[in-house]
Amino acid sequence: MQDIDGIFVFRFFIRDIYIQLCRHRCPTPVRVYRGQQISEAELKLFEKCTGKLVSFKPFYSTSRNREVAERFALGGGSDGTSLCSVLFEIEADPRRTTTKPFADISVFSDFKDEAEVLFMCGSIFRILNVSPDQNGLHIVRLQLCSDDDHELKKLFEYMNKQNVSWDGILAFGNLLLQMGKLDDAEKYYRIGLSQLVFTHINTVYYYHGLGIVQKEKGDYAASFQWLQKSLELYKNMGNHSSVAIVYNNIATLHFNKSDYKQALDSYNMALEIYRTQINGDRQDIAMCYNNVGAVYYEQKKYLEALEYYQKALTILEKILPVDHPQLGGYYNNIGDVHLNLGHDVYAFEYYRLALTIKEKTLPAKHPSTATTHQSIGLAHEYGGDLTQALKHFEIAAAIYSDCLPAEHVSVVEIKKHILRVTTAIGEKKSP
Repeated sequence: MQDIDGIFVFRFFIRDIYIQLCRHRCPTPVRVYRGQQISEAELKLFEKCTGKLVSFKPFYSTSRNREVAERFALGGGSDGTSLCSVLFEIEADPRRTTTKPFADISVFSDFKDEAEVLFMCGSIFRILNVSPDQNGLHIVRLQLCSDDDHELKKLFEYMNKQNVSWDGILAFGNLLLQMGKLDDAEKYYRIGLSQLVFTHINTVYYYHGLGIVQKEKGDYAASFQWLQKSLELYKNMGNHSSVAIVYNNIATLHFNKSDYKQALDSYNMALEIYRTQINGDRQDIAMCYNNVGAVYYEQKKYLEALEYYQKALTILEKILPVDHPQLGGYYNNIGDVHLNLGHDVYAFEYYRLALTIKEKTLPAKHPSTATTHQSIGLAHEYGGDLTQALKHFEIAAAIYSDCLPAEHVSVVEIKKHILRVTTAIGEKKSP
């Protein structure tokens, strides 16, 4: 479980460790080891993900001494649980200039024989292979990645650029919102807002962030109040782009209340600002096109919906990294349209693209990933494969229950899907 408050409180301490690791970093390539016991399911996941990336959230402690690491791997296990003894063998080259720092800290340790090498938290490794050895160990070979040589590089660069101008608490709130941590995002937005005077330029961004959080939580009345506050401030600032974004958000509130006329009116106000005040391909213009498509989708005007979804996707594919999570959402929407048009093959292909991106770039319990599992479940249900439908509905339900309140519309809806499919399966089994 992530300790969000701990990360925030100790952010300066973490930064200081980063500086110290940079100062004492290993000058030459090293091979180090880490022994531990993990569940069989975790081991199978490593085997399945050979060639892919893994990141360990805490600081990662290793040893130059293989025998020391083997003792950690083979020790313990007396609590009756079934665990696998694993030795991680890690190759790390500091000459790759943009790797996370790592340093031999044995000189600072009370246990000199451990020859400890510490890796910065968030270090990214590639899984090279997994194999058993004759001592009953499973060897997992890892290689430390440079920030320049893995497929998430462009995504990280893009997200860093997006947060470059925010203050620290606001940036932290924005990150939590992107992660789907709605309660935590709201908490830090409110903390940041409480520390500002009303006239501070960042006040409007906190209002806007709180409006988005409440929208995602399904509290549309509270969301509308925050968004209206931000709208007035943006207008006074002459910030045309942000005014358009807020109109887009307000339109989404109308959409969520099934007031499609008001939704289209607000979306068109946003699009008019984009047409008259802003030039070029922009992410927020694509979002507006996507939302107009969503209105047409709910009105069962599927061809019109597809037209606007495609307009949005065309813009985003020009300006976003290929693995950006927002593309996953747009692929999902196009898959939904194709499913309703009876284009099953196209629907499954777009769902596959969506799920691949979301599983790669979003936290494991993100509601957007649940949305795609729900869509895949519906596709299987329409195709008559009730077992697969139930499987994906249950995955979606588990994610929703972890990150959304029990009364949220998505939680209620997925329970209805599960009940309907479970009933249908039971009826099929009945004589």
